[in-house]
Amino acid sequence: MSCYKYPRFVDKNNITTITDRVNERRFLLRIKLKGAGEGSLLVIIKNMGAADVIDCDERVYRILKYVKLNEELQSIGEVMIMSIFPVCCCKTNYIIQKLYEKGPDFICGNDDLFQDEDKVLQNRYLLKKYILKADKIILAWGTPVRVLSKFFNESSDYILNIIKESRKINPLKQVYIVGEQNITGHPKSCMSWRYKDRLSSYNNL
Repeated sequence: MSCYKYPRFVDKNNITTITDRVNERRFLLRIKLKGAGEGSLLVIIKNMGAADVIDCDERVYRILKYVKLNEELQSIGEVMIMSIFPVCCCKTNYIIQKLYEKGPDFICGNDDLFQDEDKVLQNRYLLKKYILKADKIILAWGTPVRVLSKFFNESSDYILNIIKESRKINPLKQVYIVGEQNITGHPKSCMSWRYKDRLSSYNNL
């Protein structure tokens, strides 16, 4: 269980998820903010943690506080959080363990194990849906460890290609990173954000 609580500016009656409880994977966390604007923000991170409809966790708390404090994000009324690896965990070693046990499609959420109303739900198709839906996007997935890099890079390339396609439909869609890219050239992980870091347009598309 997480030791974090959602901040007071979150509408705790309007938090929803798409969760594969049997396999401990969360594909989407949607959080409404009190008294905020009507815009939507999608933040894409490396992997999901313990945050759900009741409890927050450190990475989600940090994202929400950053949104609240950033002047450029005051139009945001809904924060949607998705990931490259939807496995719910705090340690990268757990993702590696699941890679060896169940394979790359499992850790990337692209197998056929999760169904909702008799329809298979996969991470890549959900990512596409919510990339198209979001008004603004922040990339926040950091750098992978070597053993995960192949699957990480394939997924991040897929995400960037979907964003390119979405910009053909909506050229005004804004895509950001927080601060500068890290030393490996990846968007900085949300766990490395400082609240004073500036929001920077991501132009490597």
